Amino acid sequence: MNLLNCVLSLTSINLRSIASRKSSTLTALIGVIGTVVVFTGLLSIASGFYSTMQNTASDNLMIVFRGFANSEIEGYFSTEEYLSMQQAEGIKRNENGPIMSPETLVWINAPIKPFGTDANLSLRGVKQQAFDVRGNIKIIEGRMFKTGLNEVIIGKQAAKQFIGLDVGSTHTWGTNEWTIVGIMEADGSITESEIWADAPIMMSAYNRAEYWSTVRIVLDESSNARSNLENWLNTNPNLTTRISSEKEYYSEQSEFFTRLTKTIGIIVGILMALGAIVCALVTAYNAIVSRVREIAVQRALGFHSSAIIGAILLESIIISIIGGAIGLLIAYFLFNGQQVSSVNPQSFSQVAFTFAVTPNLLLAGGLISLVIGILSAIYPCYYATRISVSKGLRAS
Repeated sequence: MNLLNCVLSLTSINLRSIASRKSSTLTALIGVIGTVVVFTGLLSIASGFYSTMQNTASDNLMIVFRGFANSEIEGYFSTEEYLSMQQAEGIKRNENGPIMSPETLVWINAPIKPFGTDANLSLRGVKQQAFDVRGNIKIIEGRMFKTGLNEVIIGKQAAKQFIGLDVGSTHTWGTNEWTIVGIMEADGSITESEIWADAPIMMSAYNRAEYWSTVRIVLDESSNARSNLENWLNTNPNLTTRISSEKEYYSEQSEFFTRLTKTIGIIVGILMALGAIVCALVTAYNAIVSRVREIAVQRALGFHSSAIIGAILLESIIISIIGGAIGLLIAYFLFNGQQVSSVNPQSFSQVAFTFAVTPNLLLAGGLISLVIGILSAIYPCYYATRISVSKGLRAS
């Protein structure tokens, strides 16, 4: 009988004896399940947040900031400066002129679910160009706001996460009383966590002179469109700007939160994995100790120690993989698609996002369970090789 057949035969025998050691096997399973659920759940937060930020991003959509500004809310451009940018090279144009959108941004406070505590929410003042440069805004309930009126539309995620922000409700922000007239969606992007209003009316409500926080610009199709735009802006003596693509900007915005949640997930996962390894190791060791006579009989019947080691290792891996599979199923149905909101530490505004248990996370969870199975079997395998046939046969 070759080694593989011996390993499979002994593994089959070992697995059939699990019924006599149900409690210890169940303990090992629970350890693996808990580790995989917590690890996958924590990393699904980072995955979902990053996905939301990246869904907003476009390589050919540029954001022009004031030179000193690190975020949208910190900058300003006068209308004259915005109009001068329309002459820049590298901008995509249509029959209406350059495709670019001046926008202004403020934070408002609104009560967030479930406890009603106030949280920051972005109120963005826009013109029609904002819809043109993005191209993915859809009104899914109610209607579009009318220019010149105190009307707003709200992203669907913000409407779900905040209290009282329903179509038809009125709210006082700045000096105006606003009516929510519609709910918008935008392919799961960060826009769904914002409120949009007619820019001139919003500026009036906050007693601002007419200025813009940022300008969004769609690049033309030429290969050097971005460099042409940057050169024009940098050589204009009347402008102090810096330029970033949406993808670059939102990658920077998501970096800290994503890194933090990943780090926490990995640390907690490692600690729980160590606990699961110890638990599974003790369980496997106790199983070997209680089966000394059985192992001695196997050795006496001619099974090589390699086959016995392989069987112990394979049994441990099978149990861990079963636990990992159960843990992944629990994590997927428990976390995937769950909608939450959190403060983006880099913008201090509330961002609604959806937990995402991705294929990569499922693979990582499966690998963790495999590693637990292998590591927890090392010492029991070593102990099994030290069992003397003569002493083992005399064991009670």
